[in-house]
Amino acid sequence: MSVMPPSLSVTVTTKRKACVIDTTLALSRYGLLLTQRLGDEFDLWLARELWQILDNTQYYLSNPQFLTPVRPGIQRKTGKIHANGGNEAKYFLKDILSQWDIARMETDLAGLKIFWIGDAMSESLLPKNADQNLIHRFETLARSLDIKIKKNGSDTQQENIFVDCFRDVVALTAALIPHRGFILTRHGMMSDELPENEPIICSYLRNWGIPCYRVGMDQKIEIEKASLFPIFARAGVTELMWAGLNLAVVHICAPDAIIMPFISNEDDVFERALEPLHEQREEEMKDWWRHAVCFWYPL
Repeated sequence: MSVMPPSLSVTVTTKRKACVIDTTLALSRYGLLLTQRLGDEFDLWLARELWQILDNTQYYLSNPQFLTPVRPGIQRKTGKIHANGGNEAKYFLKDILSQWDIARMETDLAGLKIFWIGDAMSESLLPKNADQNLIHRFETLARSLDIKIKKNGSDTQQENIFVDCFRDVVALTAALIPHRGFILTRHGMMSDELPENEPIICSYLRNWGIPCYRVGMDQKIEIEKASLFPIFARAGVTELMWAGLNLAVVHICAPDAIIMPFISNEDDVFERALEPLHEQREEEMKDWWRHAVCFWYPL
């Protein structure tokens, strides 16, 4: 009598993609809920400037206009805001900031797969299997992008916290290229006339001298969207989109971001990652963004 072979069990392990949540999306009405829901599907990353905002809540509640993103080259509106509109905006902002502050203090963000690179190792939250060269790549890319911002950014970007947020989001995404990192943001935020109603982060990238194009609806983009929509549906994101959250994906192609000098795995990796940035003068530092190009599409 023949014996039936045991059932074959195959386990396929796939590396989780890295998703960087743009700060304008994080501070939107559904930003925290979206982030919590996507934690089961992606390794989520936040810009460290988000925590800087939360550490200065009272300042931004007194000056809510500074947490209203404006397009580069557009002067931020100043002066008194209409009483009702101003109060409504203030209460909305207070609610958003309070939610994030409570989540930071009382939630296991590591359990939600939410990570960030802070100003020091003790202020960072990294995955257990984090690339030991990740911090070095991020700091180098951020510093190089700072130089481009100084050369190309408009004067109206001064005192704009979102410039630092966008810089960190972009540099972090480029540093996460080996982990197939992408930016999740929103579009259709503004009423001003802009090309294709693009995400505001794309306007800043172009202003800094980094090309950013909207991807046409061809077969290639449909394949990618077909892979993302089941994930979003599984995570309960589609209902947030039904509620009016206009999501967009931004991809950064920065070929120089993966060929930086290697730093050995030592206890002071964080401090050593910063050394080249302080030792090199700006005019001598390599432009790590010289071949970079970005693409975006709405979901």
